[in-house]
This record gives sequence, structure tokens and C-alpha cells, in this order.
Amino acid sequence: MPRPADPMNAARQLRQRDYRARLRAAGCPEASAIDIVLAEAVARQVSRAARDGKLEPTGELGIVIRIALRRLVELGYDADHARRKTRQRLGRFACGAFVRD
Repeated sequence: MPRPADPMNAARQLRQRDYRARLRAAGCPEASAIDIVLAEAVARQVSRAARDGKLEPTGELGIVIRIALRRLVELGYDADHARRKTRQRLGRFACGAFVRD
């Protein structure tokens, strides 16, 4: 979500706008676009695994999810809340197979 414009930061905002225009012209994605498509790819893979009946909490995808949960705890989030929220986000795909209490 963009922050409100700060008149004290006009020069930086102009540089950032120019930088983003150069990225678009070159066809180069910003980091946030990469983050979004990686998250989407994980969610799609979880969905595909759930549909195919091949949910493997010990497989590579389970490892990725466990790493994410550990990182949330490292960032100061409560482990139970992190698990519940992750299950909520993935649950519609994975039915909780990857995120257990």
C-alpha cells in the first residue's frame, strides 16, 4: 500500500518515480512483484497437491512452509498465531495438512 506523499521528500519521490519508470520500460519487475508471484506459486502448488491427493507435509513444500513459520516466530510473532493464520491462508487449499497444531 503506497504511503501518503510527503512534501519534504519530493526529490526522493521523483527519483523513485523515475527509477520505476526505467524498470517498467526495461520490463524488469520490482521486488514486490516477485514476492507476490512466489507466494501465488506456493499457494497454487498447495492447491494442486490437495486436489491430487498428494499432500506431503514432509516434502519440499512442507519444508518451505515450516521455514516461513519459523521466520514469523523469529520476527517476533507468536507461534500459535502464526500457525493459525498460515492455516487460514492455506487451509482452503491444504485443509491443514501442512500446518498442524
